[in-house]
Formats: sequence, structure tokens, C-alpha cells
Amino acid sequence: MKAKLYKLFKFSIDEELDKYEFNLEYLSSIITDNNLGFETYRYEKKDINTFLGYNVKEVLLSYNADLLAGVTYFLQTKKFIKVLSLVFPYMADTESKHYAWVKPNIRHRCITSKGIIVDITLIEGETVVMLTHTKYELNCTHILGSNRGQTF
Repeated sequence: MKAKLYKLFKFSIDEELDKYEFNLEYLSSIITDNNLGFETYRYEKKDINTFLGYNVKEVLLSYNADLLAGVTYFLQTKKFIKVLSLVFPYMADTESKHYAWVKPNIRHRCITSKGIIVDITLIEGETVVMLTHTKYELNCTHILGSNRGQTF
């Protein structure tokens, strides 16, 4: 299951920064409530045009101590439920938590027994899909708030 998720996302949690360093543009640094620091970069290589059949607007990679902590895809679609249904086959053995906020903000978080998290959020006409791990305590809110001027 983990290998399927990583193949879907192209990147693997805990990969080293130097694997992609020549294809990254620095965006920002954040410190979470638990004092974990992250640096977020835009993936600049043009080899990812679609994800789950939807156009990709941008891909952000977040690192903690030069290890990949989060992969965030911004999809040009409002079809949150369809994207969610396409991700679920990759999430065998999940515990699922659903959060719904005032429209149009919708969030769904799936957590595997191995600690892998897929966070899916619909905001301002884009579906945002994030892969991370529970040990990093990172979520879409951190990325959206620090890099897109969004807060929840």
C-alpha cells in the first residue's frame, strides 16, 4: 500500500532534499505549534502535468531537516468528491477522519495504520491533495497559510 501511494505521488516521505534540489524554488519557512520547522519549495521541473487525471497547477515540497515531510498538489478542479474517490483505492487499511467547514472549504483526512496521511482540501476552486506522515504533524493548513495567504 505504501509503495502504491508513493508511486501515485511520485515522491516519498523522508527523501533527502538533494534528490530534487536543482528543481526547487524556495517559498517559505514555517514553525508549527509543536516547534517543528519546515521549508517549503515549489517543484519547478515540468514533468508533472496531471495527478489522478486532473491538471496540476503546482506541486509544493515541504522539508524538515532536509527530509521530505510533505508533498502538496494543487489541482485545477472543484471535483473534491471525485478526487477523494480516486485516492481511496490507494488507502487500504485506513482510519478516516472527516472535517467539513463552512462552504466552500471541505477537508478529508485519511490516516493509515503506518502513519501515512493523505489530506484533501477544497478551497477557492482548487482541490489540494497532500501526502505526509503523522511524525511531522504537518497538514494542508500549514501549507495553505504559509504559501497561499490562506488561513482556516
